[in-house]
Amino acid sequence: MDTKTAPLVFTSVLPALIFYHVWIDTQAGRLVFTSVLSTLIFYHVWIDTETGRLVFTSVLSTLIFYHVWIDTETGRLVFTSVLPALIFYHVWMDTYTCAIVFTSVLTTLIFYHVWMDTQAVPLVFTSVRPALIFYHVWMDTQAGPLLSCQY
Repeated sequence: MDTKTAPLVFTSVLPALIFYHVWIDTQAGRLVFTSVLSTLIFYHVWIDTETGRLVFTSVLSTLIFYHVWIDTETGRLVFTSVLPALIFYHVWMDTYTCAIVFTSVLTTLIFYHVWMDTQAVPLVFTSVRPALIFYHVWMDTQAGPLLSCQY
């Protein structure tokens, strides 16, 4: 396995249909796709590793994620566009616990009690709704973690 990439690993069919063979090329910071479906959604989406900003060269992804970036000081997702803010408003990751923290009801309804077990690295769900969508989705840390937690 290429240690310069961090593939998402799925044991559930539903997320695999959306994200199948999607990973991050950590050299370029680019999201790489070998599936047509995910390419249609995220085509030419990549991360500017200097600024932590998501960069888009596709109109479709721009409409969804326009001006969404990560504040690398706080780990908070920052939005300068209303559309993603409606979905993800005040969603951020507590880098000390790796918990995804929500201060918006809308995102809580979708992602409520979703967090990452940094010992085993699976995404852990204590709510049925996100489990239906993301159940058994995790990161292969042997190939390189997608993000790191501070302790």
